[in-house]
Amino acid sequence: MRLLYTCIIAILICMQSTQLYAQSKCATHDFLNERLENDEKFAAWYKGQLKKETIDVETRSILSCNTNNSVIIPVAVHYNTPINCADPACLLSQAEAQIAKMNEDFAANNEDLSYYTSTLNGICPSAYPLSYAPQVGEGSCIQFCLANQNHPECSVLEDGQPAITVGQYTWTTLSAPWQGYLNLYVSNTATAGLPSGVAGVSYLPGSANGDGVFIRQDVFGAPGVSCSSGATMNTSPTFTNGRVAVHEVGHYLGLPHVFSNTDCSDIDLNPPGPFAITDTPMQENNSGPCPAIASCTDVPEDCPDIPTNFYNYMDYSNDDCMVMFTEDQSAVINYWGKQINWKSDAIYCGGTTEPYVCVEAATCSDNIKNQGEEGIDCGGPCAACIAICSTSTYDPGGLCGFYENNMSETITICPDSPGELLNITFTSFEIEEKDNNIDCWDWLKVYAGSSTSAPQIGGEFCGTSIADAPGGGYLLASAPGDCFTLEFFSDVSVVKQGWSADVVCEFILPVELADLHTKVNKNIISLHWETKSELNNLGFEVMRKEGANGSFEKIAFIEGKGNSNTSNLYSYQDKTVFKNLEYYYKLNQLDTDGHATESATVSAIIRDDSPNFVLHPNPIHGEFVDIRMQNKLEGSYRVEIYNLQGRSILSEEYSQNKTRIPIAHLATGVYIVKIYEGNNVLSVQRLLRL
Repeated sequence: MRLLYTCIIAILICMQSTQLYAQSKCATHDFLNERLENDEKFAAWYKGQLKKETIDVETRSILSCNTNNSVIIPVAVHYNTPINCADPACLLSQAEAQIAKMNEDFAANNEDLSYYTSTLNGICPSAYPLSYAPQVGEGSCIQFCLANQNHPECSVLEDGQPAITVGQYTWTTLSAPWQGYLNLYVSNTATAGLPSGVAGVSYLPGSANGDGVFIRQDVFGAPGVSCSSGATMNTSPTFTNGRVAVHEVGHYLGLPHVFSNTDCSDIDLNPPGPFAITDTPMQENNSGPCPAIASCTDVPEDCPDIPTNFYNYMDYSNDDCMVMFTEDQSAVINYWGKQINWKSDAIYCGGTTEPYVCVEAATCSDNIKNQGEEGIDCGGPCAACIAICSTSTYDPGGLCGFYENNMSETITICPDSPGELLNITFTSFEIEEKDNNIDCWDWLKVYAGSSTSAPQIGGEFCGTSIADAPGGGYLLASAPGDCFTLEFFSDVSVVKQGWSADVVCEFILPVELADLHTKVNKNIISLHWETKSELNNLGFEVMRKEGANGSFEKIAFIEGKGNSNTSNLYSYQDKTVFKNLEYYYKLNQLDTDGHATESATVSAIIRDDSPNFVLHPNPIHGEFVDIRMQNKLEGSYRVEIYNLQGRSILSEEYSQNKTRIPIAHLATGVYIVKIYEGNNVLSVQRLLRL
């Protein structure tokens, strides 16, 4: 199943009129129907969820709150227009006040809970039974904390600083670097791309993949807390208790509106459930302002003989009379809170948070490569540009990884000089593929030139390992000066880690050097080249690297002829090579004045028909990987595991045809596995540890 519990069911757009809540609208069903009609993958997932939309009553006990199962949720607050950096202290105080109110209301520690448990219950206990309400202080087992450590790298926030950004993210863009957080997006509706009457928007339920909750700036805050930083927050006359955020976060943690009955039919199925909840009376329409109730005859009804839920955070009334989640709503909140994969190292609740200092948004026009920018800073004079060679390129998500939904981006990479040969080595690769592991939901295409009109290399690339990347993880330009163009596409749902790649450019020798090539003779690789003429030629450094991901090292120096107007032949025999491992060679031609020029790169491999080896499983989640061979090996063999920096992680001798290798000590990442028979390399493979 492509999307799990924490995927998007629908977006709830809660619209508030300037006068009466009775005029408010909710676009939940319209948006849901639009997605079901236009998004084939989402429709298939949603149909499957309908078959299991309730939680078995037998599991209810595990949803109760206790000291061992409390859920701590890291919160990040993203301000945008009209909010700015004018008063950083205001930004911090408003965020902390809102989060404090969320903690109070979700835990049922709010003093005005007595409005239901004492006032309403005392007036009409039959309409407002105490069984609906949670015990004081025993609501949901959720604790919200403003994140203050281990921030995303591209945030440029240091440990101790609160997770607050200004002018960098809006509700309309998924904030991929902030995965694992509850993201609160605070701005006006125009900035968020929403109609002017919208007070809040939430995913139902959320998935902590960079999604979150939108809250209009004039309803963001808590009682008695109002300040200005570019614009004044918490100024709405009926929403000054911070309960728009409480309402929207209730959606994010699995709660629908209480007025979901379009015909006064009861939607409570089995208690409790991710979608259906018990102890919610039937209600067709959202409530109006707080009613005046002096006796049971004053109890408002929407469906015959059924009281409305104006006291419930998931109805529409005003902040003064919305005072609780029901006991079973709290159980649903606990259920979804535990389904979502929150970032566990982002917070230290109760710790000291430093004063907020505004960090300006990333820019491509300050002549500095900063704020997570990659490649070049495209503003200012040319002298400020950063060379592309010897840098890295990333998926459109940038340095922090994770591309976004609905992306379409084209990246052209060219060498800095027409005389340089471009090569791209992928260091990570994870792009969403379909369940058949053949076709792609999202994809990367590569063109051998400076635009998408150039010849395409392969088809659509996606997958979960570097081996699935274009060129098997390595792209080498056909000629000096040639470019590569990468075209990326992502659909409307599910994002992955994406890719990263190192960009390297290599100079070629002047035209006087000709015919550089390799030959293989048994266990020796010989390098041959010719010069047509030489001027002040001190000689040649022979450079070699093992495999595409290796580093070039000097292995020999061949003295030159100095000055010559005739052709000269040179050669070098490399006898220290392993079988089945590709070697790359180039020459550094040195002049007597110290000037050096690099040659093109050539390669060679000594192939051997020794037994074929397979790593199983690969990629691997578990603690062991099996090495299986197709043909029997008579003697013993040695297994070497290296990290991508070339450091040996494991070295063991084996003699069985099926061997289990322990890898529990290996961290998540890509490793190189080499299998030797004596000094001969029988196999070189990549292993992806998940």
